[in-house]
Amino acid sequence: MGTSWFTSNPESTDLAQRFPATLELITLTLIMALIIGITSGILMAIKPTSIWDKFIRVYSLLAGSMPEFWMGLLFIYVLYVKLAVVPPPLGRLDILVSPPTMITGFYTIDSILTGNWQVLWSSIAQLFLPVFTLGLCFSGPIMKMTSTVMKDAINADYVWYARACGLSEGKVLRYILKNGLTPVITFVGILYGFLLGGATLIEQVFGWGGFGQYGIQAVINKDYLAIQGHMLVAALFCM
Repeated sequence: MGTSWFTSNPESTDLAQRFPATLELITLTLIMALIIGITSGILMAIKPTSIWDKFIRVYSLLAGSMPEFWMGLLFIYVLYVKLAVVPPPLGRLDILVSPPTMITGFYTIDSILTGNWQVLWSSIAQLFLPVFTLGLCFSGPIMKMTSTVMKDAINADYVWYARACGLSEGKVLRYILKNGLTPVITFVGILYGFLLGGATLIEQVFGWGGFGQYGIQAVINKDYLAIQGHMLVAALFCM
Protein backbone atom coordinates (compact mmCIF):
# COMPACT_ATOMS: atom_id res chain seq x y z
CA MET A 1 0.00 0.00 0.00
CA GLY A 2 2.99 2.29 -0.10
CA THR A 3 4.43 4.68 2.47
CA SER A 4 2.54 7.48 4.19
CA TRP A 5 3.77 10.92 3.18
CA PHE A 6 2.90 12.34 6.60
CA THR A 7 4.21 9.66 9.02
CA SER A 8 6.93 8.22 6.73
CA ASN A 9 5.85 4.74 7.84
CA PRO A 10 4.58 1.91 5.63
CA GLU A 11 0.80 1.94 5.44
CA SER A 12 0.63 -1.60 6.80
CA THR A 13 2.54 -0.51 9.92
CA ASP A 14 0.34 2.52 10.57
CA LEU A 15 -2.88 0.58 10.06
CA ALA A 16 -1.71 -2.32 12.23
CA GLN A 17 -1.02 0.14 15.05
CA ARG A 18 -4.25 2.12 14.70
CA PHE A 19 -6.86 -0.51 13.87
CA PRO A 20 -6.81 -2.43 17.22
CA ALA A 21 -7.63 0.82 19.07
CA THR A 22 -10.80 1.27 17.03
CA LEU A 23 -11.67 -2.42 17.19
CA GLU A 24 -11.47 -2.35 20.99
CA LEU A 25 -13.66 0.75 21.12
CA ILE A 26 -16.41 -0.53 18.82
CA THR A 27 -16.43 -4.04 20.33
CA LEU A 28 -17.05 -2.74 23.84
CA THR A 29 -19.57 -0.27 22.42
CA LEU A 30 -21.48 -3.07 20.73
CA ILE A 31 -21.59 -5.08 23.98
CA MET A 32 -22.99 -2.08 25.86
CA ALA A 33 -25.49 -1.28 23.09
CA LEU A 34 -26.68 -4.90 23.09
CA ILE A 35 -27.24 -4.92 26.84
CA ILE A 36 -29.18 -1.64 26.79
CA GLY A 37 -31.02 -2.25 23.51
CA ILE A 38 -32.15 -5.84 24.06
CA THR A 39 -33.16 -5.29 27.69
CA SER A 40 -35.12 -2.13 26.87
CA GLY A 41 -36.70 -3.68 23.77
CA ILE A 42 -37.94 -6.67 25.76
CA LEU A 43 -39.41 -4.36 28.42
CA MET A 44 -41.22 -2.39 25.72
CA ALA A 45 -42.67 -5.59 24.27
CA ILE A 46 -43.86 -7.26 27.48
CA LYS A 47 -45.06 -4.05 29.19
CA PRO A 48 -46.41 -1.91 26.33
CA THR A 49 -48.40 0.56 28.46
CA SER A 50 -46.08 1.00 31.42
CA ILE A 51 -44.07 4.09 32.35
CA TRP A 52 -40.95 2.18 31.24
CA ASP A 53 -42.39 1.88 27.74
CA LYS A 54 -42.96 5.64 27.48
CA PHE A 55 -39.51 6.46 28.86
CA ILE A 56 -37.76 4.00 26.53
CA ARG A 57 -39.66 5.28 23.50
CA VAL A 58 -38.50 8.84 24.20
CA TYR A 59 -34.96 7.63 24.79
CA SER A 60 -34.88 5.59 21.56
CA LEU A 61 -36.01 8.63 19.56
CA LEU A 62 -33.34 10.83 21.14
CA ALA A 63 -30.62 8.20 20.74
CA GLY A 64 -31.37 7.84 17.05
CA SER A 65 -31.56 11.56 16.28
CA MET A 66 -28.67 13.13 18.23
CA PRO A 67 -25.20 13.16 16.60
CA GLU A 68 -22.74 11.07 18.60
CA PHE A 69 -19.98 13.71 18.46
CA TRP A 70 -22.35 16.30 19.96
CA MET A 71 -23.28 13.93 22.78
CA GLY A 72 -19.58 13.25 23.33
CA LEU A 73 -18.85 16.95 23.70
CA LEU A 74 -21.84 17.32 26.02
CA PHE A 75 -20.65 14.46 28.26
CA ILE A 76 -17.13 15.89 28.33
CA TYR A 77 -18.48 19.26 29.44
CA VAL A 78 -20.71 17.80 32.16
CA LEU A 79 -18.69 14.85 33.46
CA TYR A 80 -15.16 16.20 33.03
CA VAL A 81 -15.33 20.00 33.04
CA LYS A 82 -18.12 20.47 35.58
CA LEU A 83 -18.12 17.33 37.74
CA ALA A 84 -14.53 16.07 37.19
CA VAL A 85 -15.58 12.42 37.59
CA VAL A 86 -13.88 11.17 34.40
CA PRO A 87 -10.30 11.61 33.16
CA PRO A 88 -9.48 14.16 30.44
CA PRO A 89 -10.23 12.99 26.89
CA LEU A 90 -6.62 12.68 25.78
CA GLY A 91 -6.45 9.25 24.19
CA ARG A 92 -6.36 5.63 25.28
CA LEU A 93 -4.24 6.13 28.42
CA ASP A 94 -3.36 8.85 30.92
CA ILE A 95 -0.41 10.93 29.79
CA LEU A 96 1.80 9.56 32.60
CA VAL A 97 1.06 5.89 31.82
CA SER A 98 3.07 3.95 29.24
CA PRO A 99 1.33 1.49 26.88
CA PRO A 100 1.61 -2.22 27.69
CA THR A 101 3.59 -4.70 25.64
CA MET A 102 1.60 -5.15 22.43
CA ILE A 103 0.10 -8.62 22.08
CA THR A 104 -3.42 -8.13 20.74
CA GLY A 105 -3.47 -4.32 20.46
CA PHE A 106 -6.33 -4.14 22.98
CA TYR A 107 -4.91 -2.27 25.98
CA THR A 108 -7.39 -3.92 28.35
CA ILE A 109 -6.46 -7.44 27.26
CA ASP A 110 -2.72 -6.76 26.91
CA SER A 111 -2.54 -5.22 30.39
CA ILE A 112 -4.22 -8.31 31.86
CA LEU A 113 -1.93 -10.68 29.97
CA THR A 114 1.16 -8.79 31.16
CA GLY A 115 -0.15 -8.18 34.69
CA ASN A 116 0.07 -4.38 34.33
CA TRP A 117 -2.88 -3.30 36.49
CA GLN A 118 -2.09 0.40 36.32
CA VAL A 119 -2.53 0.32 32.56
CA LEU A 120 -5.71 -1.73 32.95
CA TRP A 121 -7.45 0.79 35.19
CA SER A 122 -6.20 3.70 33.12
CA SER A 123 -7.47 2.14 29.87
CA ILE A 124 -10.86 1.34 31.43
CA ALA A 125 -11.18 4.91 32.69
CA GLN A 126 -10.34 6.32 29.26
CA LEU A 127 -12.70 3.89 27.52
CA PHE A 128 -15.67 4.74 29.70
CA LEU A 129 -16.76 8.03 28.13
CA PRO A 130 -16.40 7.18 24.40
CA VAL A 131 -17.97 3.73 24.91
CA PHE A 132 -20.77 5.27 26.98
CA THR A 133 -21.42 7.89 24.28
CA LEU A 134 -21.45 5.47 21.35
CA GLY A 135 -23.37 2.84 23.34
CA LEU A 136 -26.19 5.26 24.11
CA CYS A 137 -26.40 6.37 20.48
CA PHE A 138 -26.30 2.95 18.84
CA SER A 139 -28.55 1.16 21.34
CA GLY A 140 -31.56 2.96 19.83
CA PRO A 141 -31.75 0.91 16.59
CA ILE A 142 -31.24 -2.34 18.53
CA MET A 143 -33.99 -1.32 20.92
CA LYS A 144 -36.49 -0.62 18.14
CA MET A 145 -35.65 -3.85 16.30
CA THR A 146 -35.91 -5.93 19.50
CA SER A 147 -39.23 -4.37 20.46
CA THR A 148 -40.74 -5.01 17.03
CA VAL A 149 -39.68 -8.65 16.71
CA MET A 150 -40.54 -9.42 20.33
CA LYS A 151 -44.07 -8.04 19.95
CA ASP A 152 -44.56 -10.26 16.89
CA ALA A 153 -43.16 -13.27 18.76
CA ILE A 154 -45.36 -12.71 21.81
CA ASN A 155 -48.49 -12.83 19.65
CA ALA A 156 -47.37 -15.88 17.64
CA ASP A 157 -49.46 -19.05 17.61
CA TYR A 158 -46.80 -21.20 19.26
CA VAL A 159 -46.76 -18.86 22.29
CA TRP A 160 -50.52 -19.14 22.76
CA TYR A 161 -50.23 -22.90 22.38
CA ALA A 162 -47.41 -23.07 24.96
CA ARG A 163 -49.49 -21.11 27.45
CA ALA A 164 -52.53 -23.30 26.73
CA CYS A 165 -50.39 -26.35 27.54
CA GLY A 166 -49.71 -24.88 30.98
CA LEU A 167 -46.02 -24.05 30.54
CA SER A 168 -44.57 -21.56 33.00
CA GLU A 169 -44.05 -17.96 31.92
CA GLY A 170 -40.30 -18.38 32.30
CA LYS A 171 -40.21 -21.25 29.80
CA VAL A 172 -42.55 -19.40 27.43
CA LEU A 173 -40.25 -16.36 27.61
CA ARG A 174 -37.27 -18.55 26.68
CA TYR A 175 -39.17 -19.75 23.59
CA ILE A 176 -39.96 -16.15 22.69
CA LEU A 177 -36.34 -15.04 23.10
CA LYS A 178 -34.97 -18.00 21.13
CA ASN A 179 -37.23 -17.31 18.14
CA GLY A 180 -37.59 -13.54 18.38
CA LEU A 181 -33.96 -12.50 18.69
CA THR A 182 -32.76 -14.13 15.46
CA PRO A 183 -33.40 -10.99 13.33
CA VAL A 184 -31.68 -8.90 16.02
CA ILE A 185 -28.52 -11.01 15.74
CA THR A 186 -28.49 -10.46 11.97
CA PHE A 187 -28.98 -6.73 12.47
CA VAL A 188 -26.15 -6.59 15.01
CA GLY A 189 -23.73 -8.01 12.44
CA ILE A 190 -24.59 -5.14 10.09
CA LEU A 191 -24.37 -2.61 12.93
CA TYR A 192 -20.86 -3.78 13.88
CA GLY A 193 -19.56 -2.74 10.47
CA PHE A 194 -21.48 0.54 10.65
CA LEU A 195 -19.83 1.30 14.00
CA LEU A 196 -16.46 1.49 12.28
CA GLY A 197 -17.59 4.65 10.53
CA GLY A 198 -19.69 5.88 13.45
CA ALA A 199 -16.67 5.90 15.74
CA THR A 200 -14.65 8.20 13.46
CA LEU A 201 -15.86 11.53 14.88
CA ILE A 202 -15.86 10.15 18.43
CA GLU A 203 -12.19 9.26 17.99
CA GLN A 204 -11.52 12.81 16.89
CA VAL A 205 -13.41 14.27 19.86
CA PHE A 206 -11.62 12.07 22.40
CA GLY A 207 -8.20 12.08 20.71
CA TRP A 208 -8.39 8.30 20.50
CA GLY A 209 -5.65 7.81 17.93
CA GLY A 210 -7.45 4.97 16.21
CA PHE A 211 -8.31 3.95 12.68
CA GLY A 212 -11.01 6.60 12.20
CA GLN A 213 -8.87 9.48 13.40
CA TYR A 214 -6.07 8.25 11.15
CA GLY A 215 -8.42 8.54 8.17
CA ILE A 216 -9.43 12.09 9.12
CA GLN A 217 -5.78 13.14 9.47
CA ALA A 218 -4.99 11.56 6.10
CA VAL A 219 -7.73 13.63 4.43
CA ILE A 220 -6.64 16.85 6.15
CA ASN A 221 -2.97 16.28 5.21
CA LYS A 222 -3.86 15.15 1.65
CA ASP A 223 -1.99 11.91 2.32
CA TYR A 224 -3.44 9.99 -0.61
CA LEU A 225 -1.74 6.67 0.08
CA ALA A 226 -3.02 6.74 3.67
CA ILE A 227 -6.53 7.48 2.42
CA GLN A 228 -6.25 4.57 0.00
CA GLY A 229 -5.09 2.18 2.74
CA HIS A 230 -7.80 3.40 5.11
CA MET A 231 -10.57 2.85 2.57
CA LEU A 232 -9.25 -0.58 1.61
CA VAL A 233 -9.18 -1.85 5.20
CA ALA A 234 -12.62 -0.35 5.94
CA ALA A 235 -14.10 -2.05 2.88
CA LEU A 236 -12.56 -5.41 3.81
CA PHE A 237 -13.85 -5.10 7.38
CA CYS A 238 -17.41 -4.43 6.20
CA MET A 239 -17.51 -7.32 3.72
